[in-house]
Amino acid sequence: MTYRLTERAEAELEGILDFIASRDGEARAAAILDAFASAVDLLVANPLAGRVRTNLTGAELRWWTVHRWMVLYDPAPPLTILHVVHGARSLDRAITGWFGSVDDDQTGPPN
Repeated sequence: MTYRLTERAEAELEGILDFIASRDGEARAAAILDAFASAVDLLVANPLAGRVRTNLTGAELRWWTVHRWMVLYDPAPPLTILHVVHGARSLDRAITGWFGSVDDDQTGPPN
């Protein structure tokens, strides 16, 4: 099975890695990127591994934790990484506006 990142998820991950590189150095950012890559490999092999939180999304989407970040993904082939958000954020507030848009590459999965 393959996977894809939405444009938003890619931008979120790039922002995370840029912040870590500026604060903790390139080696730490590379280690975090490796952790994300390992998580994606695991999820591609086991797409139903993540936790379903329909109270937050109203959909059968799943969440997976990588260090301090929550990865929101759609397990349907091809597995799609929708968003990456810091786990300290209030998830219900963080995902406000992600759903109900027709353009899932910008705001979330289609209705």
